[in-house]
Amino acid sequence: MPSRLGGGRFDSADGSYAFLYAGSDPVACVAETLLRDRNAVPYRVPAKRLLGLRLSELEVARDWVVVNLFGPSLSAIGQDAWLTSCGPADYPVTRRWAAAIRAWAPAASGLVWRARHDNDRFAYVLFSDRSPHDALTVVTSDPVDKPGPAFTAVRDAARLHNAIVSLPPAR
Repeated sequence: MPSRLGGGRFDSADGSYAFLYAGSDPVACVAETLLRDRNAVPYRVPAKRLLGLRLSELEVARDWVVVNLFGPSLSAIGQDAWLTSCGPADYPVTRRWAAAIRAWAPAASGLVWRARHDNDRFAYVLFSDRSPHDALTVVTSDPVDKPGPAFTAVRDAARLHNAIVSLPPAR
């Protein structure tokens, strides 16, 4: 089993469905996406990590059923905060947990947990095979790797966590 995987905590281990990670606000998105490998204070996010990223505001058009992975809900499945706070080296195990939770909760469209690097906010994963195609609408979607409102939001969110984000060199 690899010790380090690309991708996220609750990705499909077998590739049988697509998934979307989201956050309760831009700060949650930055904390979960750009700060998860934080190893120093202040942490400097490599500019190349911004390439091709977009910050999107989504509107929920339908109700979702999600499994809570915080508080007593973790105890109910025999887990603790490790499931949502471990590092990427443990993602092979967290992905197996996601598969088990999906089997236990077949009506669930996704999972919600407290963001690892900002537990005041929430992170979500939504499963494509259990979500209506029209359940989300894109309100705005702007590139993070060039000057503009999305880069400013990312920079400001990173500052809250003692991290520095710089624009990549112009292409």
